[in-house]
Amino acid sequence: MNIFYHNYTAPAVNDGLPEVLRARSHFLPGLRERESYRVVLSSFLATIGFSEGSEEWRFSGEKKWRTSRPGTLSLFPPGTVLEIRTVPGVERNGMMLYFQKGESAGIHTLFSAGEKSIEFDDNDGKFSTLIKEISMLKSGTCFWEARIKLLQILSMMHHRCSICSWSDKTFADNVDNLLRRSLNMPLRREDIARELNISVSLLSHRYMKERGISVMRRHLEMRLEQSKLHLLNGETIQRTAALLGFSSPFHLSRAFKEYFGVSPAKYTKLLNISSSFEQE
Repeated sequence: MNIFYHNYTAPAVNDGLPEVLRARSHFLPGLRERESYRVVLSSFLATIGFSEGSEEWRFSGEKKWRTSRPGTLSLFPPGTVLEIRTVPGVERNGMMLYFQKGESAGIHTLFSAGEKSIEFDDNDGKFSTLIKEISMLKSGTCFWEARIKLLQILSMMHHRCSICSWSDKTFADNVDNLLRRSLNMPLRREDIARELNISVSLLSHRYMKERGISVMRRHLEMRLEQSKLHLLNGETIQRTAALLGFSSPFHLSRAFKEYFGVSPAKYTKLLNISSSFEQE
């Protein structure tokens, strides 16, 4: 068992600054029995899990249990009621940071209306590194060091949210611009989210809300629209598939027919017929 769990409370020196209440970095190996508990948050809570499926949670009143994605920091506001249960037979590995006075630091402004939690990707490990450093500081004697590192974490949260705090229309337009720059290859949602410094779930949710389709479907449609231009310019189906990163001409043909209702070969034939009429 490897656990660091410290408290960093001290007499308030500046009410305008948030302070760490508790920080924990834990690794619990070996088989565990199922445990369930209910938590009512009186302050802001940030958590990161590193074990796939080791813990499930849900907001009080929900029927469906959720599983936190490894390497993702989840932020919950005060007043949140969480139901948490551990999964038997899985090692637990994660971190938590509990802090107060987040309102004075503007943390509440990061939440959209009705939003119960925010997710931040931690692929670069910056959040987890800072939380672990806080958890390893000596309790009581390192209050200011803990506060400074907390401010670094809050600064990163504000910075990452500012990137995606455009209006919904602008958000989707920025995603579309990124998609257009990558028409020659298939993309993963993780690639797009990493480029925008946001979580995959935030990307999917906001884009679907704005466009009404998934971001991956939109990228495919853009590539198919581009394929029409290549065919119009006399490119073969084989060459077009290669230029747009399709795995094979067959893959392109199938997607093309599904989207346009006609195969690339028939579309090319119709183009040739139309061209003949124009020449006459």
